[in-house]
Amino acid sequence: MRLIVKRSAQLVGIAMTGLLTVGCASQQANSGYTAASLSQPIQYLPAEFSQTLSTALSGSSQFFAASPYGDQVTIEFQSPYFAASGATCRQLVVSNQASSVKLACTHNGTQWYTARSLVAGSTL
Repeated sequence: MRLIVKRSAQLVGIAMTGLLTVGCASQQANSGYTAASLSQPIQYLPAEFSQTLSTALSGSSQFFAASPYGDQVTIEFQSPYFAASGATCRQLVVSNQASSVKLACTHNGTQWYTARSLVAGSTL
């Protein structure tokens, strides 16, 4: 009888140690920070420009006297795609004297924001 009680106490102790270890490990891993909370705040684009992003045909270009990406620029709108984040994004080729690739994304289809490209070689 004494052996059974001692063995049961050992098993309970092992189980508790395992639960505490898992609980502490998961608590340390969840520090409350996410990739989004560590990144810079979202910079929403003006409503008029967001409307253009929502309706522009893939491959079309438009001249802007003033845009979020500079003045006197031509922007070529690439095809929208679904990003791993769940957002719909489009690459924009912005041209004035030089060309650069920008990225704009939306989660709701109407309010677009600038995003950082994760593709090597692109500049934002």
